[in-house]
Amino acid sequence: AMPPLILVPPAGRHAVVRGDVIDGPARVQNGDPRGTYVYVGRARPVATAEVIAVVDPGMPRWLVEWLEAGLPRVMHRYGQLTGLAPRTRPTVLYTYHDDGSPGRSAGGGTLPGLITIALTGDGWGTPTDAARAEAFQLLAHEAFHLWNGERVTNAPAPTGAWIHEGSADVFATGASLHLGALDSASARGAQEAALNRCAMALARGSVESALARGQPRMVYDCGQVMAWWTGLALRSLNGGRSLDTFWRDLLAAGLAAGGEYDAALYIGLLARQGAGPATITAMQAFLTGSGTDSIAVAALQALGAPIVVHADPPTGVDQGALVAEAFAHLMQAACGRASFYGGAPIRTVPVSGCSGFARERHIARIAELPVGSAGAAIHDAVAARCAANGEVSIEEVDGSREAIPCTRPLQRRPPWYEVRALIVP
Repeated sequence: AMPPLILVPPAGRHAVVRGDVIDGPARVQNGDPRGTYVYVGRARPVATAEVIAVVDPGMPRWLVEWLEAGLPRVMHRYGQLTGLAPRTRPTVLYTYHDDGSPGRSAGGGTLPGLITIALTGDGWGTPTDAARAEAFQLLAHEAFHLWNGERVTNAPAPTGAWIHEGSADVFATGASLHLGALDSASARGAQEAALNRCAMALARGSVESALARGQPRMVYDCGQVMAWWTGLALRSLNGGRSLDTFWRDLLAAGLAAGGEYDAALYIGLLARQGAGPATITAMQAFLTGSGTDSIAVAALQALGAPIVVHADPPTGVDQGALVAEAFAHLMQAACGRASFYGGAPIRTVPVSGCSGFARERHIARIAELPVGSAGAAIHDAVAARCAANGEVSIEEVDGSREAIPCTRPLQRRPPWYEVRALIVP
């Protein structure tokens, strides 16, 4: 084991270590191979019975107030739903970096007893409904990992990452709706986007192989689909069960099994609670195969989910995921990797030594089509030109153009799945 680290804060500063505020020397004993974070500085933490938070003093005031008010309520809700308390009073570290980049960027993570939230971009300066919802959703997602990733852990198998990431997204949406951080129309739109991202990802491979293939977003999106399916399957049995009760039972079963759960325990518990062999077989096919979006959608429809299948996205639908899929394919073909910020325009991250993308570019059109409104058409055009070993034109906001060679086929574009009303698992 590593020896303890002794931190001595300078005069006028203190340390925050695993939920404790220490004005003198602080002993840091970390037994987790992933490491941990401590805070040393002047910012006085916000402490409640459920949580202690350290907020970057440079963070916009509206955001500080919003998150400080919401976090204890999220923690209380999860405690009620699961019937469990976190192992320790967690520490939340909020960081903010206004680097002048446009829009909003957000990320987070968890370590034992710790949540980190990092926000970047000038879009956080204005308190819009979308900004509030995004910040709250991230916080609620990471907070649920104190239960499904720390209080009881998902066994360390990359094939089962969909369990904890998908459920954290769904519980975060539920908390955001319940606590007024998100309206049902926005939540429905987010469900539709997740379902269609999952379908596009499935064209390249299975849910279980997503992390091994470098598709981490897939375990979130397809994990949500599995969570909806689980909840609706249990609700259909008319026994008062739902996704909430299932997770209370799964966490209890994991505790009884030594503090861990895995896909076998998940599926086994679902079967014991009444899901029939056909449901279990369909779920396993969805998780292990590629192009299996139709299996999940058919099952969700049979359980009452208001999903309508379209050959093309309806007018007015955000098609950004299709644009991103096509552009990522082009940039990957040119550079061996793709790094960019989606939106209109697309903003690329420079890739040293890559012809065409060695500098930052702001892409307004792909294959002569606008990136802000022509996602399906762009995807189809790129697929056709790549299949013919041709070139795809990109045009920047200043009108400059370049032809990008493409010799690798782009995977099929699946149908568009419209979610007409909020799915409540």
